[in-house]
Amino acid sequence: MSYDQSLVLLSVALQSLGKVLYGTFLDELSLPLFLLSSFGLTAVVFVAVAGFRVPEAGRGHLLLLNLWSAASFVGFFFALRHLPPAVVASIELCAALLAAIVLASVQDRLVPRRLRLIACAGIAAGCLLLCRAEIGAVPAASASLSAWLAIAAALLTGLTSTLSARESKVLATAGWKPAQVLAHRFYLTIAIAAAWLALEQPGLALPQASSLLPIMLVAAVGVLAPLLLLQVALRRSDALTVMICFAAQPLLSFLIAIPSPAYEWDVPTLFGVIVVTLFLGLDILAQRKAVPAVIPVRGERHDRTRTR
Repeated sequence: MSYDQSLVLLSVALQSLGKVLYGTFLDELSLPLFLLSSFGLTAVVFVAVAGFRVPEAGRGHLLLLNLWSAASFVGFFFALRHLPPAVVASIELCAALLAAIVLASVQDRLVPRRLRLIACAGIAAGCLLLCRAEIGAVPAASASLSAWLAIAAALLTGLTSTLSARESKVLATAGWKPAQVLAHRFYLTIAIAAAWLALEQPGLALPQASSLLPIMLVAAVGVLAPLLLLQVALRRSDALTVMICFAAQPLLSFLIAIPSPAYEWDVPTLFGVIVVTLFLGLDILAQRKAVPAVIPVRGERHDRTRTR
């Protein structure tokens, strides 16, 4: 396994672990407070590394990257509040993959091969099984509404991650370093979290001392470290390698969540995750035989020169 592959795989593992840690230790914490704390920490760290200077080239794309990043991460953590990590990962990957295929078909005027269309249909079927299992497990009307909203948020996360990938690619092409991108891409996310928190808790609302360590731990493991690892690795890794690593995320999230008291092991969820994983493998096989499209990963750029 190469150095870049190891970085991508470690990023996937940390993201999966971060999902479980968030649901286990921060389920009762105010969501905007967590967003403000975690992305504020991420911005401070990378601003300290890269400085406040914003390169002139690509500033318009930075604004779009802020917009798509805000929608992606707010939707992601909202979905995690109401759905198991493996379900969120499966729905997100499904939406990202479908969005990437559509964008590639429109931009490059390429018709996806039949094998890839079959793979996408199988992934969508697996996600429908997962959604049905989650909706059926919450019979109350208010709980069902929350589950539906969480599913919509996970779909939005997948779509906006694809758009984030496009803008990050443009910035990288314009000469932006990974630390510079990570230092300046979360301004809108932080502003939305601050406004949301002000509406939810009028006045100065600071996290309690008992919450500080879990917040910093989840922010470091689930946000800061994976983003940094991916930004470094994806400058040289091909998109197919990235997707092979990320295809394991739904099943990996399920396995990591088993010991957590916050989640219950159930057969329907495991079956749906296995279906999604198998058809993701089929999509990878299809890409080996075809001219590839952009493979989106939430919040990162992707190189489509070899192969969401």
